Amino acid sequence: MVLRFARSLHEIERFFERNPLASVAKILPLSKNLGFAGGNLEGLSHTRGEYVALLDNDTEPDERWLEELVEVMDKNPDVGICASKLIVYGADIIDSAGNEFS
Repeated sequence: MVLRFARSLHEIERFFERNPLASVAKILPLSKNLGFAGGNLEGLSHTRGEYVALLDNDTEPDERWLEELVEVMDKNPDVGICASKLIVYGADIIDSAGNEFS
């Protein structure tokens, strides 16, 4: 397992060497698998910025998704979190249209 992890990490590092994302992305190798939520929480603890966007590895966002979310957040300063409508890949089925917290 460790060898496969090292090989995957090496491939990711090679990708970033050739990609403009390298200037804004950071690789955070973890000593163990923290699962979906734990990995997101670890990543969030390293962020700095007005907004943070989370995308899963299988996400295919609309070309304007981020622009539209930021627009909503900018117009509604009392809003602390914003979510997109999620559509099941290859279908016209809405998987989620966001959540509400108060």
